[in-house]
Amino acid sequence: MKRKIIFGLALILIGLIAFLPNSQAATSDFFRIAETNSVDIADFQIKNLTFKNYATTSTRAYGLYGEITNTSSNNLTVYTTVSFYDKDYNLLTTIKNKQNINEKAKSNYNLMSNIDNSVDISKIVYYKLDITSDEMIVDNTNPSLNNSFEYKSYVINSYNVDIKVNKNKILDITEDIGAYFYTPKHGIIRKIPLMNNLKRLDGSSSKLRAKISKVDVNDIYEATKNGNDYELKIGSAYDTVEGQKNYRIKYTYNLGNDNNKNYDELYFISLVMNGIQVLVI
Repeated sequence: MKRKIIFGLALILIGLIAFLPNSQAATSDFFRIAETNSVDIADFQIKNLTFKNYATTSTRAYGLYGEITNTSSNNLTVYTTVSFYDKDYNLLTTIKNKQNINEKAKSNYNLMSNIDNSVDISKIVYYKLDITSDEMIVDNTNPSLNNSFEYKSYVINSYNVDIKVNKNKILDITEDIGAYFYTPKHGIIRKIPLMNNLKRLDGSSSKLRAKISKVDVNDIYEATKNGNDYELKIGSAYDTVEGQKNYRIKYTYNLGNDNNKNYDELYFISLVMNGIQVLVI
């Protein structure tokens, strides 16, 4: 099903679209949740809009999911309120969303929310959209506030590492990871490399395997060794997180014995972003 919305025209299309004159705002008619819907709007297109119901899973979430394309030459902030109704068109609940999208860009369109006991999701039959858009003010210091980084369901807002260098090539490391989840997820997987390929200035090389101990995480976690990685699976299999979530990981990283009698040898490996993954729902 496809609907055409044109901003700024004081037209009345009975049974289809109601407009707010002289403003970039529109309200769609009723869509059935059993259908896959699309909406064309003056500045952007919404396609493959489908209703998702995870009430019977550990995710415990529901809402709409699709893709949005900004067809304009401006960066946009799109505000959406989706209202859900029963078979008699009685309002059951609403979900609100704010999303930034760059000019000529495409992104996921996510209108999901956690389920609470106040709403019977099984009674939802229809929904309609209230949409407005404004020119986007970009804040590149906080990726979760804009779409500049081509994220899908999450974004890493911040990543800070503090390393204390001790004797005998032992490092005390603290990692602070700020993640923002646009859709419900169980947590993150942090992969810390154990195997290191060392090349010295004199041309010699070595393959050294580090040891990790004294692990401390500010959330539920499981620790396993997976090949050449030390893997921390952080989060609960029964609960999900949405929005901002801050993780702190502490551990001791032992680089092994220093066999050089003439000097102290210390090398640093890449411990950072390429080792962060998100657990799939």
